[in-house]
Amino acid sequence: MSILLFYMLKYKKVIYMIKKRIFAHVIDIFIVAILTSLIFSMPVFEKESELYLANTEKYQETYQSYLNNGADADEVIKSEYEMYHSSTLLLITKAGITIIYFSIIPYFTNYKTIGKKILKIQIAPIKGTEIPAGSFFTRGLITSNVIFDIISIIILLRWE
Repeated sequence: MSILLFYMLKYKKVIYMIKKRIFAHVIDIFIVAILTSLIFSMPVFEKESELYLANTEKYQETYQSYLNNGADADEVIKSEYEMYHSSTLLLITKAGITIIYFSIIPYFTNYKTIGKKILKIQIAPIKGTEIPAGSFFTRGLITSNVIFDIISIIILLRWE
């Protein structure tokens, strides 16, 4: 009976740690979203943001016209292209912020992001060794899902 109790307690501890890590990641995503919004509100990005919003509105109108009136599908594709293409600089900036936050900053702050620091957890290296920079960078790309932004940027830049 005590072995069963031991494994039940161990299981609960593992679930608790997983929940803690997920919550830390949610905090980190929220922080990256705030940083990105603050940077996009800077005058440097005003033109790009307005262009993206205008192209998004144009795409929505074109698509709605296509659904309601059977408008030309080529116009929908063209407006969709313009919408996505106008977001390239914003997407590159967002990817850069995400890479810095999830890959570079934790490497120099004892493997902690702000979310991990708040919840008092960290990325633990194996057997007390240091995590190599390349591995840490790759881990940051994967866990932050920025890899999808990078793929989108490559597609958008090659689409011209």
